[in-house]
Amino acid sequence: MAVGLLSGTAHADSVTYQKASVDNNGKVTYTTKDANATEVTSDTTTFNDNGWYVVNSDVTISNRITVSGTANLILADGAT
Repeated sequence: MAVGLLSGTAHADSVTYQKASVDNNGKVTYTTKDANATEVTSDTTTFNDNGWYVVNSDVTISNRITVSGTANLILADGAT
């Protein structure tokens, strides 16, 4: 999952999320983490390397999205 070049009025906020990890036995554990994430809007078209992004509500992006490197995406509860 991924602050980058965005058009529109998106801004960065502190976001708390659950990171899932799986051990060699297949056991899943969750750790609470924080990240400064840029809110994804319908104008978001670029996710940059090592950037963090959050979808807080239902968002439709009609244009192609460009991802550079590893982009971290947080999907908030109930958001699509």
